[in-house]
Amino acid sequence: MQGLVEWAILWSLQLQLWGGILYFLHKVFCSRYERTKRNPETAQRWRTRSWIVYIAGLPAVVALLLTKDNWIFAALEASAFPAMVLGLVLAIKRVSKDEIDKKLSRLDPFMYIAIGFGLGYSYHLFNGFTTLNQILEMGAAFGFLVGTYQQAKDDEKQYLSYIVMNLSAGILLWRENYIWFTLQQIASIAFIADAWLVRRRIASLSARAPAIFGADR
Repeated sequence: MQGLVEWAILWSLQLQLWGGILYFLHKVFCSRYERTKRNPETAQRWRTRSWIVYIAGLPAVVALLLTKDNWIFAALEASAFPAMVLGLVLAIKRVSKDEIDKKLSRLDPFMYIAIGFGLGYSYHLFNGFTTLNQILEMGAAFGFLVGTYQQAKDDEKQYLSYIVMNLSAGILLWRENYIWFTLQQIASIAFIADAWLVRRRIASLSARAPAIFGADR
């Protein structure tokens, strides 16, 4: 593990660009997914792409977090890998929501183990939960993990979870002088907010449509 941390410190800028760009593209693709839902085939391609870039950026982000002893955030990021892969497979196969819920529930033990490890090691390293960075890690990790599971279920609340993640991570990374990664968090919020607003607008129009149709009759 020490060797990985030393390597990550040496390649810090490259890791920021690698993870930051791919995670940013994930948010862009989520926005495109919501904006192309009238064409299911196109929307499905954007959803699949969002999972691909998310998975591809994960190793860089985990390595980068470990350079600053962000064990809570790093452990939970890593624990989401099975859910990410499952989300990609389910997006490609287009399975039902009930089947998605059933399959995701099998990954819960991995999540609980990762949460316990991250919290436990961080508590040991800092002699308790005594720093602002640890609080920010918890907020970012919570938003990331919950948002990832919600995205696999295509739940609109994923975007609110991702906003919590991006805000917490942005402040954390700014405090740790990861400037490029901080900028990526800020830019990501704009696309996540766009995706959420589009989803809400479509849901509102869908809810009004039956009433309008009935009035016309």
